[in-house]
Amino acid sequence: MNGWTADELDAIGASEELEISTLRADGTAHRFVPIWVVGLDGALYIRSSHGPESGWFRRAASAPHVIVRAGGVQREVVLRVAAPSATDIDRAYRDKYAVIGAAWIGDLLSPLASSTTREIVPTA
Repeated sequence: MNGWTADELDAIGASEELEISTLRADGTAHRFVPIWVVGLDGALYIRSSHGPESGWFRRAASAPHVIVRAGGVQREVVLRVAAPSATDIDRAYRDKYAVIGAAWIGDLLSPLASSTTREIVPTA
């Protein structure tokens, strides 16, 4: 069990965007940044379309916890290197965003973006 309820998985997975925020040392949140999210086999995945040098990704990769919100759900989570094959996650991104994000989907399917794929896992 990964800590998500079925309702949370459905709500976040169906959302067009997820917002992510890292926490400062004093516990306050940085501004939320919108990113695309996909659900696959009972888990949720994100990746940085601009690769590992993207500001939000660098902050999130070095933070023990981040906050995500989408579909009326807000949770503190950890980012875990994704276990499923990049091909399966690529397919999930293509299936979800190819129509509404046709101009940008190529960025998310690049090897650079694929290297940033993370599973978002609730902390509690």
